[in-house]
Amino acid sequence: MKKLIFIFLVFLNSCSLFQSEIESVTDFLPRDTDLPGWMRTSFPEEFSASAISKYKQEYRYIGARRVSICYYNSLHNQEDKVLVEVIKFDSILKSYGFFSKLASAFYFKPSTRVELYEKDFAIALRGDIVIFAQSLSNSGNFAEILKKLVDVSLSYIGEFYNQESLPGSISILDNEYKSSLIYTDGQNPAIQLDRVFMKTWKHKDITIDVFFSERQSNDEVMLIFNKLLQNGYTLAETQNPKVAFVKPKQRGYNFIAVRDKWIYGCIDAPSIPYANEILEILKSRISLYERPR
Repeated sequence: MKKLIFIFLVFLNSCSLFQSEIESVTDFLPRDTDLPGWMRTSFPEEFSASAISKYKQEYRYIGARRVSICYYNSLHNQEDKVLVEVIKFDSILKSYGFFSKLASAFYFKPSTRVELYEKDFAIALRGDIVIFAQSLSNSGNFAEILKKLVDVSLSYIGEFYNQESLPGSISILDNEYKSSLIYTDGQNPAIQLDRVFMKTWKHKDITIDVFFSERQSNDEVMLIFNKLLQNGYTLAETQNPKVAFVKPKQRGYNFIAVRDKWIYGCIDAPSIPYANEILEILKSRISLYERPR
């Protein structure tokens, strides 16, 4: 009898895990009853795995695991139409990367719980989930309805999201200059590097983009560094840290330094001495971060 009860409990547990894994995000979309004066113009659609590419191919390659969408129309003006997407990602880094890309022109604090409301789009991040509402009309100010749509979705999500925090290493890029922390999971074409945190600093009255990427091992770091040298970077320093740079046409210097499991540097530096100052600051910040606490 005890054996049968044990098997039954294991079966129930496995079923609950399976349900959690395939849980729909469609339930997070606003209903007709949530928005007086607005209504759904279609049934919600949900995409997962390879089917995501049929909706938006780029979503498949940024770590989206499930995407649910719905269109809404104003009852007062049929030309007023908005789209709401609820996107669940593989990880909080990928969801933050998506949020930071869409919101890169605006200032927001680095967090896995943040919102941004504008006149033609609204976006909110909750852990591994992003809600993105956008106007599909060419004119008008949709700020109020977009905010309502996102706020309704947030109320449905509640606390049902991955509540991990961003890595503590983001403190390396702290600076008094007010700029947003951007994360790129895919390759950043300016520096030929993926999984990068980037921020704009102001140093000596000059603004400059600085970045770092923490990898799994020094072997991985050196593999990336040597590939950069093969792709046009010039070796500038052979000691620890190793340093390389490239000078794109009509732009400043892009510098990359590698040390242990870290890759860091700056983009569009006005001069080599200035770039070296930035590298020294980043090096000291990384060393401080690595000290035992």
